[in-house]
Amino acid sequence: MGPVPVRYGYATFEEFLPEPFPMQKVAVEDMQKVATALAFQINLAQEFRVPAGLAMNPMRIRKPHLYPVPHSPLFDFERSAAGAEWIDDLAGLALRVRDQHSPDRVVMAHMDWCARNLRLGESGLLAVYDMDSLAVVPETTAVGQAAASWRLVLEDDDEIHPSLDELLTYIDQYQAARGSRFSEQEKVAAIAARLWLIAYTARCEHCGNPDGSSAIPRLRRDGALFKNILTAYV
Repeated sequence: MGPVPVRYGYATFEEFLPEPFPMQKVAVEDMQKVATALAFQINLAQEFRVPAGLAMNPMRIRKPHLYPVPHSPLFDFERSAAGAEWIDDLAGLALRVRDQHSPDRVVMAHMDWCARNLRLGESGLLAVYDMDSLAVVPETTAVGQAAASWRLVLEDDDEIHPSLDELLTYIDQYQAARGSRFSEQEKVAAIAARLWLIAYTARCEHCGNPDGSSAIPRLRRDGALFKNILTAYV
């Protein structure tokens, strides 16, 4: 049950798993299970009153910045700004399109919906971890970011950066589980959310470990394609 108010915030109560399921990589064939499970999670959370604290997304961006406060003190975006202008250009475009075309409807969504935090069985979803990743965001932002990272197990997995075709397939499968389709503008907002997340990851790599990066090469390969798609919606 939960979240319920306690003295210093909110608490949730979860079922104890005496035999924890091992973390495993997922295959492309598992995409439908992952996308369907996200739709289930978002739908399940609709019945709860949103606690005020959850309205503050830890990845929120304060304008005119392009990024939130980095999730680790290892990343200093200001000190590493030189050479990252091309990343910032793509992040800025993605952010403008995402925010201009996001739906008014917001949802309570798990914002780290990836293989690292999910356990799947033949019947579908078995368990979800890292529930402090819940945040109140536009639905398209949740879906776009999940479509970018759904296969992620380790931080340096190349699978965090799926192709455009895989991204669109994920969105389609989410829509099927949702029971209704996004408008064209909402789908573009989800695509923009995916590009922004890759740009943020690339920015972290730029100031952390550019030689061992995976987001930077993907952004170099796909950046022009996404730029062409999104520019028409600015």
